[in-house]
Amino acid sequence: MADNDPAVALPVQVCPYDDARFVYDELENLELVEDTYTLDGSYDFHLTTVGKMRARNTVESYREEFARRQVLSSIARTGHFTGIVGGPDGEDFTGALTHQEVGLALDDLADRRLITGQRNANNEFTYAELTPKGHRALRSSFPIEDAAMPVPVSNHVTNYSAENYGTISSQVVGGQNHTVTVNNTEGVTIEEAVELVRTLRSDIASAPAHPNIDPSDVEDVLDDLDTVMSKGLKRGLEWFRTAWAPVAANIATVYGQELADRTFAIGSALVT
Repeated sequence: MADNDPAVALPVQVCPYDDARFVYDELENLELVEDTYTLDGSYDFHLTTVGKMRARNTVESYREEFARRQVLSSIARTGHFTGIVGGPDGEDFTGALTHQEVGLALDDLADRRLITGQRNANNEFTYAELTPKGHRALRSSFPIEDAAMPVPVSNHVTNYSAENYGTISSQVVGGQNHTVTVNNTEGVTIEEAVELVRTLRSDIASAPAHPNIDPSDVEDVLDDLDTVMSKGLKRGLEWFRTAWAPVAANIATVYGQELADRTFAIGSALVT
């Protein structure tokens, strides 16, 4: 819509036809599109001033993420990235990726330690391969930018009162040698939620290797926890609640009942 305003309909690559009305209602409620709905059920997508600003920012961030993902995918699948520009993998409804966009994506991925490789005299990549962290970022359901964000290290321990977990004890919530419990009546702040997850991450990272757990699954779990912590501090508690559900489900799948109880306890603490 940044380049096609107003739009009678959205491209199917962006929004399936059956979802268009729902998307319109959401955007209109957020005051990102004008109220153009008529009695006969027709409507179009006409950006408001705020919507135009948001669209421009979204296009830029989307293109960057699209370039990153296509570069990682191409390297993982073919072993090179030279076929992206001008190829079918380098184009979508926003247009074809340019040499500059692919070059910036390569530099960004290298800065995030998702790829490594060789450069020429002009500091341009001539060969690249994915690092283990790059493989995990590609597998992750989170945006590549978010999945690779570093998380600030906490140097303090936070204690909370354990009043409303019922049968879920403080030991289950906080782990061995930890006391991290929450008063569920008043809810928690985003800082408290992150501290709960940080404790869980520390326990997982320091636990001895288990013969029945794939090390790559452990790395995926740690990356997911890093993501919800770093992104949660920026996005707030509402985003954190939504993001926590699939992360908790993955942890339960990998580690079984013990950590399933702990992730459930953290999820319960997020209810306000």
